[in-house]
Amino acid sequence: MRPQNSSRRRFHRYQAQIPVEISTPEESWSKQVNSTHDISNGGLSFISEAPLKINQTINLVIRITRPYFEETAKVVWCHTRKYGHEIGVQFLNNEAEYGIRMVEQVCNIEQYRKDVKNTDGRDLTTQEAALEWISKYAADYREQE
Repeated sequence: MRPQNSSRRRFHRYQAQIPVEISTPEESWSKQVNSTHDISNGGLSFISEAPLKINQTINLVIRITRPYFEETAKVVWCHTRKYGHEIGVQFLNNEAEYGIRMVEQVCNIEQYRKDVKNTDGRDLTTQEAALEWISKYAADYREQE
């Protein structure tokens, strides 16, 4: 996965299709979103069936990392697409260190998934790749922290 370069962006974005759950503090609903589109240290974009309002606060949970990545974010843009709505959010927590580690881990898992496909011919889901990667490499990954 290569970061997209853009002079407008504060953080590099990494293409990643991972399941994310969203909920809103003011409403009692939670929704499994199809997948993220890309992710960075400052936020992410994802695909949703329903649009969200600009400046709306949402809660995000990504369950492929351990511990789960949970963050509050603000909707900064929403674009209607043929396949739904692409929504961009900015993390509200200014402490980016955990976000950086999460992005690295997600990118490592996605690369592992691609490597397994190329070397073993196995098509893993992101969840399957995450579980395998965590069982093989998470201890080494934690030692680097």
